[in-house]
Amino acid sequence: MFEDSEFINKDVNEYLDSIPKNDEFDIIILDLPEISPIPCNFINTENTYRSINKKCLKRLSQNGILITSCCSHGFRRERYQRVISNVIAGTDFYIDKECVFDKLEDHPIKVGDSNSDYLKIYVLKRKI
Repeated sequence: MFEDSEFINKDVNEYLDSIPKNDEFDIIILDLPEISPIPCNFINTENTYRSINKKCLKRLSQNGILITSCCSHGFRRERYQRVISNVIAGTDFYIDKECVFDKLEDHPIKVGDSNSDYLKIYVLKRKI
C-alpha cells in the first residue's frame, strides 16, 4: 500500500513554500503545534490553524485526504471544529470523521476538566 509513498517530516509551512506550487499529495497528516497552552490568544491561534489547513487542502490531489490534528490545551474541541468548518466552507471538502480518543494513556480526558480534551483529529475528504 505504501511502497511508492514518501513520508516527509518537516515544518508544513516551510516545506509547502519550498516545493513547486503544482505538487499534490494523496494524504497529508497535519500535526499542528500547540499554540494555545492556556485559553488565550484565540484570534492568532485560529488564524494560524485556518491558514495552515487551507494551504494543505490546496495541495491535495483529486482524491486526497487531509488528517488534521490540534493538541492545544486551551483551544477547545468546539473552537477547532469551527476553524475546520470555516476552512472547508465553499470548498468541495467535508468532515469525514471526527476522532475522539478518551482512553489514551498519554492524552486522558478528565471528567470536569475541559482543558484535558486537547487531542482533536479530523479527517477531511473531497466530495465526489
